[in-house]
Amino acid sequence: MNIEKQRFGEKLKIVYKIQTTDFVIPPLTVQPIAENAVRHGILKNKNGGTLVIETMEVEDAYLVIISDDGVGFSIDDVISNNDGHVGIYNVKSRLDALCGGKMRISSEPGRGTRVTINIPKNHFGRD
Repeated sequence: MNIEKQRFGEKLKIVYKIQTTDFVIPPLTVQPIAENAVRHGILKNKNGGTLVIETMEVEDAYLVIISDDGVGFSIDDVISNNDGHVGIYNVKSRLDALCGGKMRISSEPGRGTRVTINIPKNHFGRD
């Protein structure tokens, strides 16, 4: 994200809200989601926008939330349009195979997108 910030300057703001770091997440999980947020959300907005990366612990899981206030999109259009979406598919597959994790995407055209990654504690032998 530092490279993206250098490239796009004031058009891209990045906010980190890191509440917990005591968990493991599969490699190449956050990066493609954050890059998609910048490329397909924030930079398509003429004024740019903000990318927020959050982590938190809940009772049975660790959450990583990547959100932007970019252009957003219709989830129905993405589901019905088989353009591949290889990055999202790869992240979902990696999460499921390596830690039993799940990913949820919500988006609203004109408002932005939010991706929530849920890493269950019990997968790592923690309760």
